[in-house]
Amino acid sequence: MKAWSIAIILLITVFLQNAEGQIKREEPKPHPECPTGPNEDPVHPVHLRYPGNCTKFYKCLRGLAYPHDCPGGLYWSHNNINCLWAGQEDPPCPF
Repeated sequence: MKAWSIAIILLITVFLQNAEGQIKREEPKPHPECPTGPNEDPVHPVHLRYPGNCTKFYKCLRGLAYPHDCPGGLYWSHNNINCLWAGQEDPPCPF
């Protein structure tokens, strides 16, 4: 019985450590291109390129840039303001 208790505790510990590593999310940060105050239109937010990663983009809200991921296999297209299949983005991903 004692061995089962130890095994269960070890499994729970490993599960929690793995889950903690997967939950890490990038925090929003101020961005000079994100409008604030009367210049902001929450119905039509500003979208920005994510430097160094074509599968991500930022969406602005209250002067902060919130990181977002494109769904699997898609790339951010700044001109189209959405995620597209590889080769459809304009301009093509330089990374």
